[in-house]
Amino acid sequence: MEIITTSAGKKRLAHNGFVYTKKKTSKSTKRWECSQRVAKSCKGAVVTNINMTTINSTTSHSHEGDKFHVEAMELREDKRNKECIGKPVSASVIFAMMNKKKETRL
Repeated sequence: MEIITTSAGKKRLAHNGFVYTKKKTSKSTKRWECSQRVAKSCKGAVVTNINMTTINSTTSHSHEGDKFHVEAMELREDKRNKECIGKPVSASVIFAMMNKKKETRL
């Protein structure tokens, strides 16, 4: 479970290859819904404790997880934090970073 900040400053939850958008916060929990809720009519959701250290419940997705998308978001955030604070990072830069990361794993 990881929190990723988008270029617009929004928080996203990444977990098991899925990305979630925060929808509701109560006194003790936060509800996160699948970021593909509209595009893929997905009902996937996660409820975490307020500190986001524990997942209390999950609802299944109508599609497969996309670890490539999660990794791209993480790299985009990392790149933005290190070099481009507040500026968008192009898809070509992210793609090049992901290819470089794959090469170092081999």
